[in-house]
Amino acid sequence: ALNEGLLAVADDLRARLALYDEAEPDQLRHVDSLRGMIIACEAVLTLAARHAEAAEVEAARTGDPQRRDELLELARICRKVPAHAAETLHEAIQSLWLVHLGIYLECESVAFSLGRMDQYLLPFYEADVEAGRLTRGQALELIECLWIKLYENVHGGIGHVQTVTVAGIRPDGEDGVNAMTWILQEATRELENVGPSLASRIHSRTPDEYLRYILDTMRMGRYMPQVYNDDQMVPALVSKGVPLQDARDYGLIGCHEPTICGKGYFRSASWPGYVCLQDWLELALGNGCKLDTGECRGPQTGTPDELGSFRDLWAAWQAQMAEGVRHAVIRANRGEVVKWEQTPRPMMSALTRGCAEKALDFTEGGALYNMSGFQAFGLGTCVDSLAAIRTLVYEEGELSLPQLVEILRNNWAGHEDLRLRVKRSMPHWGNDDDTVDALAVECVRALEAEIDRYRNIRGGPFILGLWSFWQHVGHGKGVAASADGRTFGDLEPLVGIPPGEWMWGGEGMGREALRRRIR
Repeated sequence: ALNEGLLAVADDLRARLALYDEAEPDQLRHVDSLRGMIIACEAVLTLAARHAEAAEVEAARTGDPQRRDELLELARICRKVPAHAAETLHEAIQSLWLVHLGIYLECESVAFSLGRMDQYLLPFYEADVEAGRLTRGQALELIECLWIKLYENVHGGIGHVQTVTVAGIRPDGEDGVNAMTWILQEATRELENVGPSLASRIHSRTPDEYLRYILDTMRMGRYMPQVYNDDQMVPALVSKGVPLQDARDYGLIGCHEPTICGKGYFRSASWPGYVCLQDWLELALGNGCKLDTGECRGPQTGTPDELGSFRDLWAAWQAQMAEGVRHAVIRANRGEVVKWEQTPRPMMSALTRGCAEKALDFTEGGALYNMSGFQAFGLGTCVDSLAAIRTLVYEEGELSLPQLVEILRNNWAGHEDLRLRVKRSMPHWGNDDDTVDALAVECVRALEAEIDRYRNIRGGPFILGLWSFWQHVGHGKGVAASADGRTFGDLEPLVGIPPGEWMWGGEGMGREALRRRIR
């Protein structure tokens, strides 16, 4: 859009459309997809023309000569971009905003992010500076104006996460911190807006000056620069089949999910993909049924008295997990069918590599990379529960597994001393205990191996993520009591401290007093 213009994009789409014959049944889908992309490009051009007209009307009304000149310049730019290639930073930013606006108006959804903005805006900035038509201060003001529009959001709120990615390794392997990186960071620090979110990519060769700037900004506590480690992210993407150069060009969408900018549809937060590891342990203990309600949701994998060893219990968990993953895959793929049938994305498709070439919409698998996400949560509860069961039942023999299951069915009633001992004294994941941490690794590897067996309906792999968004809150209210000492529906972060007292300061007891009480 910035370097060629939407007229050129639409012309390319028309040339591709001419290769198809809608009289052929197997080509109808491709004809419709290409026509949709063309219509979307034309719609954004109409939107730009209307902005130009509005600016001209305002210019005629104002009595301020300076403001009139600004409005007329805006009108000129909106008549030029995004129809044609941008030549200046101002034109590039205006083109970017109008296209982003078009994408947002295309559908009611979230997390349309803006990619590696410092990389693709840098040539326009450098050309302006070299020609003497723009100062750094003017560039900063233009970015801050864009930031305000993004904060405003198309729909008038800040709930639609819009992430800008900066810095990191370039496709050629060199460090990507540049003059625009600093301008985008400074604009974000000056305005202190919640949005857009700024995702800072770092790696082992990131300049110290830039790292210090990010850390100083975090210390200010005013906005949240996210940080992503290229030394981990790039190899992870390569391991999933993304070529090295493209993996180096990843950007963050939404909260923190990676995608390959302009080339990938990484549906990382599909609702059916949220899975809870503790659910599968509960079903393993209940022979496929929930412990609290008795509702059967999984295969029969053995009654508690049949699970004579920890490996038996582990095998039961794996079987319940495999069945849970299978059902989640079915839900996710059926959801994808609904998306391509009812909510195609022609504007996004027109700007995503692969869609025009395949003559397929973004939602149909047109992008070069088509991944879907599994979001697993409840890992800590599951691992701590497994560790407690291993200790109490299979190592120390303090309880039999049927006895422990009965305690959990009754929500620890009459066993408060045991519950608190498990909660406070047993080993827990994430506390530098290798025996428990190894369980977490084993759970994640088993889950990933199971997920790797499937493909999504767009032809790409499912990718495991360990995050919950907010699903752990509502979901946690329906999970039976667990062997880590958690009671049914318990969401309080600190056991034994009333809800009004666990805040760090504020109206609570205060940080130091709370720390003493926890000890």
